[in-house]
Amino acid sequence: MITPQWKAFMGRSKRNFMSKLFLVSVTKKLDHLISIGEIADKTAYNKEVIGFTIDVDDVNFDLSSFQPKLTGIVYEKSGRFVQKDFSDLGRIETVEFGKRYEYVIDNITEDAIYTLACEVKDLSLNATSEMNVKENGNQGMETITFSVNRNGSTFTLDKSTQELIDKYYVQQVDAAVVLQEVNCDPVRQHSVTVNGDIIKEDSQYRVQGGEGENAWYQYDYVIDRELFADEGDYNVVVSTIDKAENMAYSDIKNVETSFVVDHTPPVVTVSGLAPNGRYQEESQNVNVIPKDDGGKLESLEITIASRGSASKKQAVSLDRKQLADAQEKNDGVIQFTIPQGIGQEIAILCRDAAGNVYDKIYKNITVSTEWYIMFLANRPLLFGLSGTAATVIAIGTAGIVLRKKKRRRK
Repeated sequence: MITPQWKAFMGRSKRNFMSKLFLVSVTKKLDHLISIGEIADKTAYNKEVIGFTIDVDDVNFDLSSFQPKLTGIVYEKSGRFVQKDFSDLGRIETVEFGKRYEYVIDNITEDAIYTLACEVKDLSLNATSEMNVKENGNQGMETITFSVNRNGSTFTLDKSTQELIDKYYVQQVDAAVVLQEVNCDPVRQHSVTVNGDIIKEDSQYRVQGGEGENAWYQYDYVIDRELFADEGDYNVVVSTIDKAENMAYSDIKNVETSFVVDHTPPVVTVSGLAPNGRYQEESQNVNVIPKDDGGKLESLEITIASRGSASKKQAVSLDRKQLADAQEKNDGVIQFTIPQGIGQEIAILCRDAAGNVYDKIYKNITVSTEWYIMFLANRPLLFGLSGTAATVIAIGTAGIVLRKKKRRRK
């Protein structure tokens, strides 16, 4: 407030004048005007309740300028990283009217990497964005970065490994098995096990990535495919401990990395059928028992083709579920019937889930109730009889020739 004093001139009367109230500030920078408690820069938190308070204290503080900014980078289930504004989580409370105010967040519920900034002004429009961090004594911080990490790591699989797990049964592993880890904090310890045995880093697996500055950390655990060269069941687990002391296991985090390597074709036991088989019956019943130790049967196809015919009759056609159900009902036995016919071909094709194949054709199969059909179908016998007849004819012919020569000599 200014009140000027002056004298009248040439007899003029004088009048008192009083100005309105105004502020003069010679301080261009408001040192340590802003202080923050309960969190610190570059710190990971996994407590049940994670909150903080920003305190602003100045005689000439402009409340309308007090608008702290809290943003966070969130990892969504879709695999995308999204930046969100969490400033609305806080509320402003009055500690001392016209002088001291607080911005309070009671609890941050979402895992993310957070960045906090705050700028305030006084009534003379002097501004500051420097914060005094009570937790560690840091002063002059314009931004504070921290993480909320209650849930620890998230695990996924790369494309080829996901395809491997989806198939489950495979003849071989064609590429490295890769488990991917995402965490808002750096991982301090890690290990990889195959069937419960810890494998060696660098020689049997390697870790790629991991760099993160104000961003989520991402790691790829790349496991040598040669570890899965032998037949057998395999289970891979990655376990880690992060900066916030969260322990994570990939299998518990819903990334079950299990599969079966199967090189061996199914085994099919057949009874009631043999190559060149002749069966003097109206029809011939055949029992088939397919098995795949260490794997899983995928399908069974049995066809019957008549001699000289390009068409085939489907005797059995079962997919994985149908085959499993049929074997469960009949103690593992699949039965089919061969009708009457001469020189038939029976083809049995059985696949397992890994793609291995049992493929066998039984040729020259005859089924008939007629004895002469059985006789005609017995090729070795026919060939034998044919040979015997030729021999008799040859001997007879030779005898006739010899007799004629003897007569001529006489």
